[in-house]
Amino acid sequence: MYAKMIVLVLLTDLFLSAMTGLGVYFGFSLYPAAWSGSLHNPDSAGFRMFIPMWMPSARDLKSPLSFLPANGIGSIGWSILISAGVLIVQSFARAIFLGGIKCAVLRDKPLPLLQYGRLYFRRMFVWSALFLIASASGSWMMAAFGWSSSILLFAAFLYSLVPYLVVLLDCPLGHAFRIAPRLYFQLILRLLPFGVFTMLVTGLMSVLVQLHRPIDLYVSLVVYSMVGTLLIAEFMNQLARVLQTNSYLPEHKPGEAATIRLSRWKAIRIGALILLLPAITVWTATGVPFSVLDRLRSVPAEKLDGVSSCPCPILPRTQQPGEVHPKG
Repeated sequence: MYAKMIVLVLLTDLFLSAMTGLGVYFGFSLYPAAWSGSLHNPDSAGFRMFIPMWMPSARDLKSPLSFLPANGIGSIGWSILISAGVLIVQSFARAIFLGGIKCAVLRDKPLPLLQYGRLYFRRMFVWSALFLIASASGSWMMAAFGWSSSILLFAAFLYSLVPYLVVLLDCPLGHAFRIAPRLYFQLILRLLPFGVFTMLVTGLMSVLVQLHRPIDLYVSLVVYSMVGTLLIAEFMNQLARVLQTNSYLPEHKPGEAATIRLSRWKAIRIGALILLLPAITVWTATGVPFSVLDRLRSVPAEKLDGVSSCPCPILPRTQQPGEVHPKG
């Protein structure tokens, strides 16, 4: 199950890279990444420690998903509309990701991946939209009013457990909001060693983006997709234990759950995808696929084979000095 989730992470980053490249050529941006430039700007990379949340992405390492130059914000209307569509896709992918990790952590019987998406999508989308609004509002207020408004960002971080609770407990979003703060304070001391370990690991991984382009993006995608998935899985495992201790989650008896092992052929295919998808993402980030669109948009009509839109007659070529004009 973990291998499938790694492939899902890589597919999501490939999707974001493609949408970013299309935005450059068609004049739209993806919010909220457009505000910080995290999809384009590689200069913001550097050593940084963080905790991966909900679903890993190369953007966590400040690794750009597109090497194309950003052309401003573009059309605001189209940017908001397309960003909403991207948020829908991300929410569906996040629902599948957390659902698959839950299956592996609790050793439940695996379900079709799309079923996890349909099961948790609505709650995950509402949460993603609320968190996006709270984070954007907190960042704007902090820039306008200083650190006095940081309480909004703290509240957003305080409720960061909500997606995990929605999936682990399969509970309504309101119930997850009610118990999230209490569980958050219970987890601080218990998970402090794991949090320190996670930040050390991600801090070391942030050095990967200091490699030469485009190797940095490829290595970041391959390594962080695996490491980030395992870190989130271990966090959900420890969170599940706390929920079982507090009687929020029933304990699973040994042998109660069933697991399905991958065949050798499926394992080979998944391994090939883990190595191939980052290469396709790098190819997309360089803008090579979109250069075809650029050439089609920039070629004049009179240069297209078999087509002429020039209304004026073709004049004879001017005779050059010393050139003998052919007879006939």
